[in-house]
Amino acid sequence: MSPPPPTGPGPGPDPAAPEPMLVLPTDWVIDDVSRAALARRLAGAPAHVVGVLAPGRPVPPGSSLRVESERRAAAPSVTDEVDQLTDERVHAGAVLLRPGVHAVAGPGEVTVDAGPILVDDHALAHDPWRAPRGDADADIDGRPPFPWRPVVVVLGTEDDLDLA
Repeated sequence: MSPPPPTGPGPGPDPAAPEPMLVLPTDWVIDDVSRAALARRLAGAPAHVVGVLAPGRPVPPGSSLRVESERRAAAPSVTDEVDQLTDERVHAGAVLLRPGVHAVAGPGEVTVDAGPILVDDHALAHDPWRAPRGDADADIDGRPPFPWRPVVVVLGTEDDLDLA
């Protein structure tokens, strides 16, 4: 005879509990590395902090969102977390909010109803439609911080419908 099924929630997170919500400005992007960094910071933040902000920044010339996110995640912290709290309501970046906190995403910004927000300089949100800063040489930091990942370059010089 088998034991009766459990009646209450088991060990671990409650599946019925609401999840934190990521809010991005319209058409912005964020890498999974930055998402994970925001989730870790929010989980470790004091209870009065309602969310964590990944500031919007341009990607350096010759780099990609993934490479820049990995570089930021691996960089040592140089600022004190106390200095990174902000009570501003409008943010140019992605915000991971605790359950129940309301926010509105607009073009280029997120408006949060409550505060304070913890700014995480190790996370990155990016506006892919922003015009680049003109002609610039590729930055040395555009190289992946983890060199074992293959880099693939696709070049095309002619339109060939048979190859397509």
